[in-house]
Amino acid sequence: MELRWITDHLEGRPFGIDLLVPGNYVGREQGGLDQAGLSDRLPAAHQQFVDDLLDRFGVPQVDAAPERSRWTSVSHNGAIELLGVAMAHRPALVANALGPPSPEMVERAHDGGALVAIAGRQA
Repeated sequence: MELRWITDHLEGRPFGIDLLVPGNYVGREQGGLDQAGLSDRLPAAHQQFVDDLLDRFGVPQVDAAPERSRWTSVSHNGAIELLGVAMAHRPALVANALGPPSPEMVERAHDGGALVAIAGRQA
């Protein structure tokens, strides 16, 4: 939705996207945790705190996919899925805010014609 708005309003000017994939996290070997695996690792008090904040500020529950909720797994698999969606909007630059992107992320971005920011440089 936001990428559609960006492409509609930039009139063809370039833009970049930034994914959030940490270099090291529980479940990394499997590409990330699913919703249940992530929820199981968060203390109930933390989940309740965030749920209360989201409710207080009117952040809606995500209903588009039944396996997802307001809790999002920040993982390689999640990023690859988001990158696929983002590349349909033709970003000029892809970055990973939490470290170097995986080789697969670099390849997919390059295949879509985007540069990739890596530790202060572009690839």
